[in-house]
Amino acid sequence: MFQSILMMGGLGVAIGTVLVIASKAFYVYEDPTVVAIDDVLPGANCGGCGYPGCNANAEAIVKGDSGVNSCVAAGEDVAMAIAEIMGVSVSDTEPEFAGSGCYYGNDEADMEYKYLGVTDCRAAALLFGGMKVCRIGCLGLGTCVKACMFGALSIGSDGLPKVDQEKCTGCGACERVCPKHIIRLTSVTRRIMREYTQEECITPCQRACPTGIDIKNYIRLIKEGDFEGSVQVIKERNPFPTVISRICPAPCEFNCRRLLQDESVAINHLKRFVCDYEMNQDKRVLPYKAPATDKKIAVIGGGVQGLSTAFFAARLGHEPTVFEATDSLGGILRKAIARERLSMDVLDWDVEGVKEMGVSFKTGTKAGRDFTIDGLLKQGFQAVFTATGGWDSRLARGDVNQAEMVFPGAYLLIDLLRSK
Repeated sequence: MFQSILMMGGLGVAIGTVLVIASKAFYVYEDPTVVAIDDVLPGANCGGCGYPGCNANAEAIVKGDSGVNSCVAAGEDVAMAIAEIMGVSVSDTEPEFAGSGCYYGNDEADMEYKYLGVTDCRAAALLFGGMKVCRIGCLGLGTCVKACMFGALSIGSDGLPKVDQEKCTGCGACERVCPKHIIRLTSVTRRIMREYTQEECITPCQRACPTGIDIKNYIRLIKEGDFEGSVQVIKERNPFPTVISRICPAPCEFNCRRLLQDESVAINHLKRFVCDYEMNQDKRVLPYKAPATDKKIAVIGGGVQGLSTAFFAARLGHEPTVFEATDSLGGILRKAIARERLSMDVLDWDVEGVKEMGVSFKTGTKAGRDFTIDGLLKQGFQAVFTATGGWDSRLARGDVNQAEMVFPGAYLLIDLLRSK
C-alpha cells in the first residue's frame, strides 16, 4: 500500500512538473485590456463589426483599428463600458438597419419554373439564377431570416422579407448571405444620398423623374388615404413639391406603363392634390433628418439650386445658411415664371418649408461686398457652396454696357419682369 502511495505521488509530481514546463513553453500573452473588452462584448460573433468574432474586434479596438462603438449587436451601455476601459469618449453614430429592395413576391412575379430543392436562396440561385423571370428579384426562401441572430427578419404574406427596425442591429448578416443583394444596410444619410441605378427594381415613371421620386409609393399612400405620408415621400427627393406640381412637364406620365393599355396615370395631378392638401391644411410635413453634425455650411445664392442644396444639407444634419444678394428668395422661380402659372404664395410656402427644415437665410448680402469666402471660412463654416445663378452666360461676357453684345433672350425677359 505504501508503495502504491509513493507511486501515485511520484506520478502526480511528474505530471505537475510537465504541466508547469508546458505552461511556460507554450505561454501566450493576452493583453488584459483585450480580455476586459472581450468580456464586455456580447459574444454574438455576428461579424457585423467587420471582424471574425468578438475577440478579433476587441483586439482591433485596442490597436485603434476599430471604434469603441463598433459592435452593432450591443447597445450604448456596452460602448460606454468599452470607452471607460480605453479611457476615451464615445461619439454618436447613426444607426443602420436592413432594407429590402424587392416589391413582388413569388405569387405575383412571373416564374420560369417551380423550385422544389433545398430551402435556401443560395441553392436556388445556382439553378439558372433562380425561378423568377426577374433576374434581380427576391427568391423568398428565407435565407436572410435564418441568418439573422436577433429575430429582426421574417417572411411576409407576400413572400418578401420584412424588417423589424426595432430589433435590427445593422450587423449585416442578412446582406452577406443574400445571393441577389436584395437586402442592404441603409440609414437616414444613405437614403438621402443614394441615387437610383438602372440595375434596381424601380418603375419606368420613377426612372423618368429627374428627382427620382418614389411615384409608386406616394400614389399607393394616396389610395390608402395617407395624404401626409404621401407628401413626405415626395419631399424625400424634392424640396419644392408644391411649385413643381404646377410647372413640371411630367416626363413620368410619358413613361407610364398604362399607356400600353389606354392612358397614363395622372401622376402630376395627384402630386399637386396632396401638396395642395398640405398647404390648405397649413400643417407642415417634413421628411426625416439625420442626427445633427454641428457642421456649418454656407450657400451663396438663394435660387432653386442654392435652396435645394441647403435643404438636403439640413436633412443630412448640417447647419446651412443661405446668403442671397436680393431681398427675396426663389431666383428664377420668382422672377421669370408668370404669376398665372405660379403664384408667389405657393413659392413662399415651399421656401418656408426649406426654412423649417433648419436652414437660415440672410438676404441683401452680396458676395465680395458684404462677405468673402475666406471670411466665411474664418467664421466657422466648414464648406461653402456657390449657386449664384447663370453667371457663365451673362457675367462672363465682360463689359455688359456695349450695345453690340448679344444677350440670351431669357435674361432680357428677366430684366423686363424686374422692371415692372
